[in-house]
Amino acid sequence: MSPGGLADEINRLYDENKNKYNFLINWDAVKMNQKRLVDIAGIIGGKKVSKILFNYSKDYKYWNHGMPDLILWDKESGRVKFSEVKSETDVLSEVQVAWLNFFTENDIDCEVCYINRPNDEQE
Repeated sequence: MSPGGLADEINRLYDENKNKYNFLINWDAVKMNQKRLVDIAGIIGGKKVSKILFNYSKDYKYWNHGMPDLILWDKESGRVKFSEVKSETDVLSEVQVAWLNFFTENDIDCEVCYINRPNDEQE
């Protein structure tokens, strides 16, 4: 599917389904608005988007958790990165590792971003 066709299809489906009841989606909590979704999918491409959605469809209960915390993208450069943020004492869960492995295997940029308190704030 061409990038333009992918954008058209996402826009059509988003418009048709926005605010319809679905126990899987809390529309009030969705932070991924339509434009962001189209931009990110356009950069990733239809094939990789379909692989992500396939993961959900084959075992929603398992894959519904652990998706990285942040999606960073720059439409101008055509870059997208999924970033899992962890504190200095936090550890990756099994499904978070599975998502990171999935992204790596499918040539989707991802990382674990470990954050620490600045030295002057430590006790």
